[in-house]
Amino acid sequence: MNKGFRESVCRFGERGHLTGILTEPADAAPRLAAILVTAGLQPKFGPFRIYAQLARRLAQDGVLTLRFDLDGIGDSGRGRADMPLRARTEADLRSALDYLSEHFSVDGVVLGGLCSGAEDSLRMAELDTRVTAVFMIDPFGYRTGGWWWRNLLRRAAKRALRMLKLWTPVPAGASAPLIDYKHMGPEESRRALLELVRRRVPAHFIYTGGMRDCYNHERQLWKMFPGLDFKGLATVDYFPQTGHTQVLESDRRMVVEAIARRIESRRSSAKDRM
Repeated sequence: MNKGFRESVCRFGERGHLTGILTEPADAAPRLAAILVTAGLQPKFGPFRIYAQLARRLAQDGVLTLRFDLDGIGDSGRGRADMPLRARTEADLRSALDYLSEHFSVDGVVLGGLCSGAEDSLRMAELDTRVTAVFMIDPFGYRTGGWWWRNLLRRAAKRALRMLKLWTPVPAGASAPLIDYKHMGPEESRRALLELVRRRVPAHFIYTGGMRDCYNHERQLWKMFPGLDFKGLATVDYFPQTGHTQVLESDRRMVVEAIARRIESRRSSAKDRM
């Protein structure tokens, strides 16, 4: 056991088939909980163990974290093979919320994850009022007028560097993703965000250089949703120098600290309003 946290295995779900890891603060009862939602076929420790790293970091701030394998992945059994993937994921997340509600007394639950895990977090936050905040790493991104100009300038700069032999392009297909994930469309994301604004649920976005094909500026989020008043509830951290899965330890640490900082900031603001 580490001085700052303690970890234990838990099983939950209607069939007891879901397996997770609870990371708890070692020296105090938690007042806030977080559920880390895995992306695609990734197990509960996340790409390059970023979820494990984040859970242990949040424990330093007194946050209890549950990270778990979705149905049929990693250590979790197959309990809902007859359900479509989205419905199965929704049921798994509801089971995780139920488990925390039954075993802990906390003031709120933060949901978050990477890529598809980010969007699954937003969908569940729209549906379940127990979710009091969300964070999303590289969720949906929609090209705006500003995106096209910035992308054109970037391509021109790369051509110039190539002509000067100061840059060599990566061969086509060398960095292509293994799975062609289709992000949620603007109508669905706008509807979900409107519901979060209505309930005063904060949403934090993190975008990396891995989303450059559709997101290339920190303020682009607001341009993607013209007319949507976030009422100060949306925040963005933009890390164009990092990759989608944060291969480097320094990149993972930067993302983890950004999330921890935002969660602590929101929690402090909530205390001030009490």
